[in-house]
Amino acid sequence: AIYPYDERIYKNLLTKFGADSGSLDTTAEYFGISSLAIEKEKIFRSKLNDANLSSVDAIQSNIRLFRDFANNIGYSGYEKDLEELLDVAREKEFLLEVAKYQLRTPSEWDQNLPILEKYAQNINYKYFTSWASSMREKLEAAQKEQEIKQQQQQQQQQQQHDEFEKQSKFMQFMTSKDPSIQRKRGAITLMLIFIIYILYK
Repeated sequence: AIYPYDERIYKNLLTKFGADSGSLDTTAEYFGISSLAIEKEKIFRSKLNDANLSSVDAIQSNIRLFRDFANNIGYSGYEKDLEELLDVAREKEFLLEVAKYQLRTPSEWDQNLPILEKYAQNINYKYFTSWASSMREKLEAAQKEQEIKQQQQQQQQQQQHDEFEKQSKFMQFMTSKDPSIQRKRGAITLMLIFIIYILYK
């Protein structure tokens, strides 16, 4: 005899035959079985795992199949699940499209942003505005950091120049990196070596 209080019976019937337009839920509830909702979600997610979810087109092409399957097992949360899957796929495709464009400077940003916005609209990517705002902030921050580095380099170069100007003519001559002065310094060095050699010969 079948024991009607064993929830495994209802799970097996749900997996093999569906919810039978709600009659299975009614019977299960009558015998105090209240876990079918969780089981329906598991069955539906298992169905998704077996499907091709690699792109927006792949998901959309299977939406009718998913909807019919969800209705057959009486699972009402399928729309939310599918929308979440589509959001993930849209973001993946959008970021792949972004990688095709240069966005390192304000001019590149202004040139390519409208193209990316149109692409986002075509695939119904919901988070373009927040993405664009975040990326713009990062671009401005990076640009500001670059300007600070350039200012620091200029200040350092000016400081080195000022220190060099304060040195004596002799020290300027000895430390200069000017090619012509380096040649003169080399010639004088050779002359001094020659004189020392003559004196101590």
